[in-house]
Amino acid sequence: MPTRVRVSPVSGSVHLSVKRNHARPAAVGPNWLDQDVLLEIQNMLVQDAYFKLMGYARQLTGKFNGAVAGLMYAGYITSQTVAIRRLCGNRRDVISLRRVLEEARKTNPTVDAKGGYLSQKLDACRSIGDPVDNYITHTGNRQRRPNMPAWTRRSQL
Repeated sequence: MPTRVRVSPVSGSVHLSVKRNHARPAAVGPNWLDQDVLLEIQNMLVQDAYFKLMGYARQLTGKFNGAVAGLMYAGYITSQTVAIRRLCGNRRDVISLRRVLEEARKTNPTVDAKGGYLSQKLDACRSIGDPVDNYITHTGNRQRRPNMPAWTRRSQL
């Protein structure tokens, strides 16, 4: 898959985008789980392993602390929470684990029998969606949401 890296001239943040080469049908495709959802989960697991490896390397060497450690921590939290939000999305125009489950429930009685239980498990992800929307994918507008708390790295997701 072609990958594009873009650095924002204003903030200096790095944006990575992956262009997929397969067209998206309107309904749930037979390959959504394999080509999209499981790849997202695999990517989360790999990033988690790298983060833990870097933490161990930091303990052994005493290096990459301070600002570098903060950058690694912020990048890890950002990538993991955004991935969880994507996996749990319920909009009909997105590919997510929840959409695959909901569509499979319509056509598969076995999945439908366990679907309620699995949907409840995915409901636990909802607590992540709002903070991701407010602080990561968008900048929260306090004029429209006056009770929105200021974001800190210690904020509870």
